[in-house]
Amino acid sequence: MTMALGRCGKLSSMPIPPRSPPTIDFQIGTGGPQTIFPLSALPGITNSVTIDGTSQPGYTGYPLIEIVGTSAGPNANGLTISAGKSTVQGLDIVGFSGNGIDLNSKGDDVIDSSIIGTDYILIAALRSLSLPPGI
Repeated sequence: MTMALGRCGKLSSMPIPPRSPPTIDFQIGTGGPQTIFPLSALPGITNSVTIDGTSQPGYTGYPLIEIVGTSAGPNANGLTISAGKSTVQGLDIVGFSGNGIDLNSKGDDVIDSSIIGTDYILIAALRSLSLPPGI
């Protein structure tokens, strides 16, 4: 679709750009692994958003941003998403007494390249073991 000005100088046709949700990027310190310890439950996500842990400098395929919920309080979820059309990527979410991610949304959410309920250090240690298939 193209834009065209009508005789009165009004827009008679205008392209409607796709609406992308806002993005939360991480640029903590000089990069590398960073741990966030919330002292209370995080607020619920009620508007579509992209939370992009892959933006942390030094990201090479494993989450560098770890959110640890051991101090967030009883029944606290790591992230509670009710907006729909949200993306969470490149995060390590551990230690919450509730769910790592609670999706009670309108759908079309994406969770990608994230670790929920354990941490990347444990996963790296498990990968170094020679375990039989299925374990």
